Amino acid sequence: MANKKGANAQNGQRNAASGASSASSLIICRNKHWRYISSFHGPWLQLPPEILDSLAHQNYTQPLPRLIDPAVFYDVVKIRRAIDEATEDAVRASNGMSTTAMNASFNYLDPFGQGGPQAPKMSKERIYKIRQKAARLLSKAYALDEVAASVATMQSTSSLEEVALHVLRRDQTDTEAKYVHFFHEKIPSRMMEQYTPLEPLDDVILNLPWEKQGAPLRTRALVQIFKGQFEGAASDLTLGLRIAQELKKMHRPGTDQLVLAKHYKEEQERWNKNGRDWRQVPQLKEEDQPSSLEQQMLFNRAGVYLSIACQNVHAALDGLKEAQSKDENGDKIPMSPQEKEAHQARLDTRKIVKTNAKRALKDYLAFLGYFDYTPGLPVEIIDEITRRINDLMNDNKQTTIHRNRLLEWNSHSSSGRSSPTVSSLFSHQSTQNSDSGLEWDANGWPRIPHRKVYPASALFAEKPLSDLPVFPVPENTRLDESPLSVSNHEAITYHPLLTDALHSILLAHALIQTPPTELLRHAHNAARLARLVDGYPIFQAARSPARADWIEVLRRANNWIGLSKPWQVLCQPAPLASRPQAEPDATVGAQNGTVAAKNSITETEEQKHERRKREAIVEAMGDERVVDEETFQKAVRARERRAMEDEEGLSGPLHDVNGNRAPVHKRWAQDDGKEYPISTERAEAICRWIKEAPLSMGVKKKRPVKKKKEDTKIYTFEFPQQELCLISRFFKKAFQGNFLEAATGVLHFTDISAEHFDIFADWFITGQLDRHSLEDMLCLYVLADRLDVPSFRGAITDKLTSDCCFKSGFDVPDTHLITFVMENVPKYLPIHALLATAVAQVLYHNPEGLDPLPYGFAVRVKHNIDKPYGLCDDCYHHQLSTDDHIIADHCEHFFDEPADHDPERYREAVRATHRY
Repeated sequence: MANKKGANAQNGQRNAASGASSASSLIICRNKHWRYISSFHGPWLQLPPEILDSLAHQNYTQPLPRLIDPAVFYDVVKIRRAIDEATEDAVRASNGMSTTAMNASFNYLDPFGQGGPQAPKMSKERIYKIRQKAARLLSKAYALDEVAASVATMQSTSSLEEVALHVLRRDQTDTEAKYVHFFHEKIPSRMMEQYTPLEPLDDVILNLPWEKQGAPLRTRALVQIFKGQFEGAASDLTLGLRIAQELKKMHRPGTDQLVLAKHYKEEQERWNKNGRDWRQVPQLKEEDQPSSLEQQMLFNRAGVYLSIACQNVHAALDGLKEAQSKDENGDKIPMSPQEKEAHQARLDTRKIVKTNAKRALKDYLAFLGYFDYTPGLPVEIIDEITRRINDLMNDNKQTTIHRNRLLEWNSHSSSGRSSPTVSSLFSHQSTQNSDSGLEWDANGWPRIPHRKVYPASALFAEKPLSDLPVFPVPENTRLDESPLSVSNHEAITYHPLLTDALHSILLAHALIQTPPTELLRHAHNAARLARLVDGYPIFQAARSPARADWIEVLRRANNWIGLSKPWQVLCQPAPLASRPQAEPDATVGAQNGTVAAKNSITETEEQKHERRKREAIVEAMGDERVVDEETFQKAVRARERRAMEDEEGLSGPLHDVNGNRAPVHKRWAQDDGKEYPISTERAEAICRWIKEAPLSMGVKKKRPVKKKKEDTKIYTFEFPQQELCLISRFFKKAFQGNFLEAATGVLHFTDISAEHFDIFADWFITGQLDRHSLEDMLCLYVLADRLDVPSFRGAITDKLTSDCCFKSGFDVPDTHLITFVMENVPKYLPIHALLATAVAQVLYHNPEGLDPLPYGFAVRVKHNIDKPYGLCDDCYHHQLSTDDHIIADHCEHFFDEPADHDPERYREAVRATHRY
């Protein structure tokens, strides 16, 4: 019966495909339609798995910033391993012969190629088990990253495409086979939105436990993006992001990764003795390897928010010019009801544009926060090292070596890389010994300090970093004449989607209407990082739709932010250290008339026309959106028109007038990194927003009234009920129990601040919590405890730990705040320990400050002040309870416990093991 149903399903699929043959003659697998497929091409698809695994381990053990993001690197290694094994199983199942029989059959070949006795065939049950195993491996690969897995399956045998279908013919309830078959189902080319229903993914999600629902939720969100259902995609990605964050909190590294204090010296000596060889570092277990699921959720959700913002641009601007022209003419005619309604609709839509652009910016910055950036060593150090190298090259051995304190070395390492297992536990030692004076080697050379490392998102913060190298380089500076071009290397961790995220940040700023001067700084920093992006030797350079849209926005908006150089020039990869770079701009060569005369090439109008047409045809043939003769002609005409505009200077200072400079030496990232030349709807919408959207719509904010009136307004918040019940037992009991709310789906609150509940709703949507005052954060914690949302409580304690309680400006909270928390929050929750620890640090040298505090809270603070350094909470509490006041210097559990300023210390799963 199952086989009959499977055959009917297959016939239905074939009929649907044949019915669409008129629209598209090419029938291909669904997994060939994913966006950003070009981002994951590269040598990792051909490298042997053993070498790929070794490179991933070597990359992980490198000092920050690593060459490639370890999460992505480990994911592609696991994807390769799973797909290679699934391919071998699929070939065995299709041949019907076991591996032993296949190998033995080659031994029976005689010199004339005649085979020997026929090898025995495998049973049907054995073939089914092998295909089931292959489907399980493919499901694992697609769950890690469906885009990277789709690229890998394209390089493998076609036997994989039917594996899941064979399994479903026998067992239609196999969830993993359903998930794999969703990717391998044949549909008409370029018609994914019409021939991709969501029901198969809904069924997969319902039959999986919550901890495994993140990957299919991400896949369903990507399908909804194709269909233009952005609200549903944002909801799925938010739920998937929350699942990924919960799994990350639940994962605790093994105790074998922690280094006790008594083994510290031995570990350091062994690490130094082996020359810091990465091969001496044990490889991470698969369950301990970082995952890129959270990064994927953030990047895709940011793209969804940006799409929602662009989708509403035209509705926010339609009719605005006509309404503004009436005001400019001095007409005081009151607006009709229809005009008032249209004006209010424009205001609401404008709010949607800016709100979603801000959400996109927040997610993109959170995505960039996973990657490290270093500006290199300071200029003074590079200058000092260069001077000494020149002295040695000139045989000037008598030069006096000045002991420059800028070259001071952190004493716990000697090569810029510390032990990966020790650095996190003993990072405080480097600060304690940093003022102990210079350390010199046997040859009289000072040791080189560590490079400063920042998260990439720090470059787009409100306050710029102070030690960034000058960028862009002034026009009168030649890079090959500067000694810093060799040594002062900036670097950033590579991710296949990093370039697209950088340019999407600029598009989001354009929609937010960031001032041009501030946006210019962000643009320079985006170009600074884009020129450093290099995935060698694992990933090839990828096309970036966001980069193409940003270039189009600059062209159409006539460079409204005032870039001094073309964007392509700013994003040119940094020059190789061993090669001199060509002149950065045409103005350098133009200062010498003879040089310009030698390089000038004259073209007739006919030759220009032929050249433009030839280049347009070549570029149009490589455009993925060209599918027939009509689109091909449109693409060619659009490119010819664009080339004419650039040559006539219609794009302002965005084109490079000097096209005859000497070719520069290419990096890996420069090869075939072309953009989409034809303008997209997103670029057109953003350009229109820049040109037509006013900075303000004339709506004045109401001033606060001196006398507070009771707020009688009813605020309505809409939440997806399933996701809300997943994170809150309070709402689960209300909406799934025997209460009136379960029937109506509505829950009323009369004693909760609408402002605080709005913050909770924003966290529920975005998964991120903004910084608020201490009073607001404590009120939010009480709300989170009342609604029984542990993940919201954890987000609040994380924010307080990292941004408030252990900063230099923190002071003892007001007594009424402490009393409010003590009366409304159970004492076993970690917020009490967090506040007591923070206050203890403030009152450590001022014990008199304990007097005004509530008694119970003062006892907690006193315990924190009295606890000696070197004892964990449990050992100290045990000594107090047994009246044993002989305090040891340290206990063996001290370094197993997170530090006071570590957010991990105040996670509820961790605090369950500590009393204070």
